[in-house]
Amino acid sequence: MRNPAPKLLRALEVLAWVVFFALASGFLAARYWLLPKVEQNRDAIVAQISRLVGLPVRIGALTADWQGLRPRLSLSDVRVYDREGREALVLPVVENVLAWRSLVAGDLRLYSSVIDGPKLAVRRAENGDLFVAGIRVAGDKADSKVADWILSQDRIEIRGAEIEWQDEQRRAPVLGESALNFRME
Repeated sequence: MRNPAPKLLRALEVLAWVVFFALASGFLAARYWLLPKVEQNRDAIVAQISRLVGLPVRIGALTADWQGLRPRLSLSDVRVYDREGREALVLPVVENVLAWRSLVAGDLRLYSSVIDGPKLAVRRAENGDLFVAGIRVAGDKADSKVADWILSQDRIEIRGAEIEWQDEQRRAPVLGESALNFRME
């Protein structure tokens, strides 16, 4: 009786090489074919972000490159508008490093995100509902989808933030804070 182990080992070796070359081909395709064309897909990316946030979004510039072996997506002049068309969030520069686990999760996952100089509007409506960047976070119809996604990321760093607080319920003057830093890991 012959030993089947050598044939099994040979089949495993062939399978390992096939998987290696498939992954390498996918990586090279992403590096030299997909990422250089990211600006051509701007409308689809903006539509996806708007759908994720649930509010109108505008992006000034969009570039992609690599941070080590991870793809990096840089956005500049990002503006989010609330349902009334008011500017609720301004992000001058956002550097997102994508996580490879996005492919497994089937959802956008970030390895890290660095936001420089954001301007954020926080508003309490007359009925007491609380809005952060135009998204209702407290009240009768709170939307936690975006907050849940943000809190599920690995690393977020915010530098030099400006926050504007508008209290329509108390009819108080607008308050502002600046030069705020935040890091979540």
